[in-house]
Amino acid sequence: MRNGIAIYLLTVAILKGHYLYTFAEDIKPTITPIESSTGLYFDKIGNILFYPTQWKIVSYVDLKPTQRLWRQVKTHQSQIATYCEKFKNATWYPLTDCSSFTPYIRTKTRYIEQLKDVIADYLASNPERSKR
Repeated sequence: MRNGIAIYLLTVAILKGHYLYTFAEDIKPTITPIESSTGLYFDKIGNILFYPTQWKIVSYVDLKPTQRLWRQVKTHQSQIATYCEKFKNATWYPLTDCSSFTPYIRTKTRYIEQLKDVIADYLASNPERSKR
């Protein structure tokens, strides 16, 4: 009985292999070469014209609100300087920050005035370049 099962399985395997081989022969891919002329073909739609271009960047910054605030800061600074100058001889003057604050605010104001000049030069149509 064992031999009968072994022969049966062997026969099934051989038939299956034969079937797969013949089926694979029938469905082999076919390669069809594409025959065409060499080069590329284009339809003329129109002419292409090349122009050199130059881009100019336009920038706009509304500085009016900043100018108003800057005027207020400068007014406040001058009022503080006047106040400190008025009470310079008072006995309690050393207890205030007038002696350190006045030079500090003066240097910061000068620095911002220089920045304003840099921004104005940057936004000008013909900026003036100079070496420092």
